[in-house]
Amino acid sequence: MTNEMTDGMTADSMLPIGNLATEITAVEGLTVLIDADVTVPTSLGFDSFIDDAAELFVSGLAAGDVVSVQSTGSGTGEIGFDAATGIVSFEGIQFSTLRVTFGGAISFNLSDFGTASTAAIEALIEALTFTATAENPDESRDITISLSTGFIGMQPQTVTVNVEPESTPEPETDPEPEADPAPTPEPEPTILDLAATLTAVEGVTVLIDADVTVPTSLGFDSFLDDAAELIISGLTAGDIVSVQNTGSGTGEIGFDANTGAVSFEGVQFTSLTSFGAGSVSFNLGDFGTASTAAIEALIEALTFTATAENPDESRDITISLSTGFTGTQPQTVTVNVEPEQMPEPEAN
Repeated sequence: MTNEMTDGMTADSMLPIGNLATEITAVEGLTVLIDADVTVPTSLGFDSFIDDAAELFVSGLAAGDVVSVQSTGSGTGEIGFDAATGIVSFEGIQFSTLRVTFGGAISFNLSDFGTASTAAIEALIEALTFTATAENPDESRDITISLSTGFIGMQPQTVTVNVEPESTPEPETDPEPEADPAPTPEPEPTILDLAATLTAVEGVTVLIDADVTVPTSLGFDSFLDDAAELIISGLTAGDIVSVQNTGSGTGEIGFDANTGAVSFEGVQFTSLTSFGAGSVSFNLGDFGTASTAAIEALIEALTFTATAENPDESRDITISLSTGFTGTQPQTVTVNVEPEQMPEPEAN
């Protein structure tokens, strides 16, 4: 086979990934997209035939460098990625698997499932992420990204990745030592309007707060990280936090007490998990279907019951909502429990 391409270009000169950045800058410990806007030419033929040797290969990584895939969902044009299995999907259909091949390299075999396409491969490249996890990582490395049809050689493409050290804020100098330093502002709460106190009666189930707000600025509608979660902790012996099942209609939360499955408007998006002594959690990245509205409805459906005989009169429970990639401000709700009301005996 010669190296002549149908359009008159040679394989050695043809770049299979159009518009790929030649240089990017990352910060130590922070994950960045390598290039979110590239083009894979349809002339490569991935839509008509996928050769067994077709692959996407990333090499040249330094010690501690991690190349992975940003999971954006299962909708139109979206890439899904299961970090546990390495399986990559496009619009909900599996088409490849991430493999660590040897030191400093990873690969994606594009013929794994026979479902790859030009659009899927292009979306995968746009979802590639880079993280320098080493302490004091190399300042610069040239990584090579190679896209091959399997039966025609392609020109590898180099991306120079410059890594800046983790920024440590300079301590502020106080020009007037006698003045009190300004207080450090606390992070904004992730759940707005959450009640600070709650009163319950022994053995009676109550909603923790039926009217809260989850800001859309947290980004749950645009990206769901695998580590996004809702955690309730600080429960004492006999305390139970569960979910009120309101239905499967518009704005309603469904809850299966047998399996822990939680749905919003009939679509499952998370599950209740016993996280440890005195805690429960909901992993919001389980199904890729969570949203701001679903998470807000879940928090409004959280219930509390003190089932112990002679329960503690008061406890501070902590509710933490995390996007998975940004810190969260845990919020405390003081729950006071009153004794069960015994009926007065009727006088004769």
